[in-house]
Amino acid sequence: MVAMSGATVNSLQERDIDRQFKRTASRPLVRKTVSGTFAILQSVILFTFGLLLLGTTDAAPKIVVSLVILSLLIYNCLYTQLKQKTVMAIIPGAICGALPPVIGWVGGGGALFSYVALLLFVMLFLWQVPHFCLVLLLHKEDYLKVEQPNFIRMFAERGVRHLSTVWICGLALVMMLFALSTAAISIWQIFLVIVNALVLAGVSSYLLLSQLPVSYRNLFIFLNIMLGNHMLIMAVPHLIF
Repeated sequence: MVAMSGATVNSLQERDIDRQFKRTASRPLVRKTVSGTFAILQSVILFTFGLLLLGTTDAAPKIVVSLVILSLLIYNCLYTQLKQKTVMAIIPGAICGALPPVIGWVGGGGALFSYVALLLFVMLFLWQVPHFCLVLLLHKEDYLKVEQPNFIRMFAERGVRHLSTVWICGLALVMMLFALSTAAISIWQIFLVIVNALVLAGVSSYLLLSQLPVSYRNLFIFLNIMLGNHMLIMAVPHLIF
């Protein structure tokens, strides 16, 4: 609910910019099927109820609420503002996007500064860069037309493909580090984690570094599926055993 509140505020902040992109031109605030007043009201309601629910967690409610507020401040006050000025806005954007699983970990009773919490944060941080790069590549015509700093304007398509490869390989490495954590409780789990990461790095690198035409949409889906696979591999044994 709190995340939806932040997303609503973001849509309100960027409605004029969204009008310039094909992929965002049909959003309700852009088409004026929803008013700005309604969006503010929705955001306040979602934020209030979301924060109240998070405050009822048995494990470290103050830390959970503090992290939630921090992530919203980074997202709406830092990332959204910087996005129109520098490509480095992707850093605070990746930080606030990596905090939710850590918030869930702490809310579920995990230690904030544990090895698993650190891996969760770094994994989601690394994932968001190629995730965004693939969106850029998929909608490159849009991003080339709009006067907004982005990697496709800075490095061209080939450079963004190489950049994505580096970050995906880094993501795969961090995925494999989960095999050394206390969250890995069986040899089969460790095996599947490593295989999943190697397949992610291998397939993505081959497609992005080759001269073959690539479906960025399919690669985008593949990246997200492999991340989902990793989470399932890590979570399911704990639910069963």
